[in-house]
Amino acid sequence: GASSCTRPWPAMKPTIRPRWRHRLLSKTASFWWATKSTELIRSISRRQVPFVLVDNDALDLHVNCVVNEDQAAAQRMVRHLIDLGHRRIAFLGGPAEHASLTQRYRGYLQALAEAGLDVDRDLVAFCSPRFRIDDGQRAAHELLTRARLRPTALFAANDGLAIGAVRAAQALGLDVPGDLSVAGFDDIEAARLITPPLTTVRVFKFEMGVEAGMRLIHIMRGTVNKPLKLVLPTEIVYRESTAKP
Repeated sequence: GASSCTRPWPAMKPTIRPRWRHRLLSKTASFWWATKSTELIRSISRRQVPFVLVDNDALDLHVNCVVNEDQAAAQRMVRHLIDLGHRRIAFLGGPAEHASLTQRYRGYLQALAEAGLDVDRDLVAFCSPRFRIDDGQRAAHELLTRARLRPTALFAANDGLAIGAVRAAQALGLDVPGDLSVAGFDDIEAARLITPPLTTVRVFKFEMGVEAGMRLIHIMRGTVNKPLKLVLPTEIVYRESTAKP
C-alpha cells in the first residue's frame, strides 16, 4: 500500500554526506517536473532505479513524491479574495496534465462553491502548452475584453501567469488593484519586483528538494517499506496587488 502525510513546519535541512551524494548523482533520478507522464514513470520503475518525484503527485502509481498543498493553498487564496468582497473572480490556469496546476484550479472551484458563488466560464481561461508571462498576458487580455461583466479579481495558477495578467490589465488602462485585484502562486523573485508587488502563495522549493533527497537516501538504504506522498505546507504572502473592490 501507499500513504500520505503532511510535514510539519519547519522542515529539516540535513547535509547529504559525500558518499551518498555520489550515489544520488550516479544511481538515482529526481524530477522537478509537474507533468505526470505515466509511461515514463512506469519505465523508470521497471528499471528499479530509486527516484522521487517533486511537485508531481503520482502516489496512485506507487511512487514516492514530494508535493505542495496546492489545492488547499489555492482555496485559501481565493477565500482571501472573497473575504475582501470580490464576487466575480477569474481564474487563469495552465495545461491539465500538470498535476499541481490542476489541483490549484480545484482549489479555486472549491472556494467558490463554499461561498455559494457560481462559476462563470467566461472568467476561466487556460494556457497550453506554455504558461509563461507572455501567455498569461494574452489570455488575460482576451478574458478581460470578452467578459460581459468584467471580473474584479483574478487568481492565476502561477506567478508568471499572474504577472502577465497585471500587464494585460494595465495595458487596458485598468488599475491594479483598484480595478482588478491579481493574485498568483509560487512567490518567484519577480513577484515582489513588479508594480504593484504581487500577492501570492509561497512554496518552499529548497525544503522540497531536501525532503526528496532524504527520501532517496532512505530508499537506497532499504528502510522504505511503501511509497509515501509527502505534502509540504505553503504560506500566503500579502502584497499590494489585492484590495477591496
